[in-house]
Amino acid sequence: MKYGLQFRDVFAAWEFLLDGLLVTLALSLATMVLGFCLGLLCACAKTYGGARFKKAVSVYIETIRNTPLLVQIFLLYFGLPSLGLRLEGFDAALIALVINLGAYSTEIIRAGLEAIPADVCQQIGDRAHGFDAAADDEPGIAAGQLARRQHDGLDA
Repeated sequence: MKYGLQFRDVFAAWEFLLDGLLVTLALSLATMVLGFCLGLLCACAKTYGGARFKKAVSVYIETIRNTPLLVQIFLLYFGLPSLGLRLEGFDAALIALVINLGAYSTEIIRAGLEAIPADVCQQIGDRAHGFDAAADDEPGIAAGQLARRQHDGLDA
């Protein structure tokens, strides 16, 4: 038996396909921008924040990463109306995708922030302010710190 794919009916509804493509692109772009912003905010809170911020972000990350995305979308779209808050399909999808992407990008950004040693950041800052890294005579002390100590009279 030979089967052939018939796309005549699909191509007849090209307007609907184009609308779907535009919605998908808008949803994807908004999710990437907002999800990255949420991830950056949470990564900074988890890396540099206090104990309560770190714990709250950790609970958020583990909760979101350990539930399927489809369940999150269902909870927003079907669960919130029982609390009196009804969302449109696009809004529910956008919020769910942003929350989901924010959790995953938090860990990616946090790993990047923690991968850069503090002394490397200090050396980059020194070069940005015009200090020569080779002028550092004391190991373990960045040129900018050494210049400030000498200026303040702490080192002779």
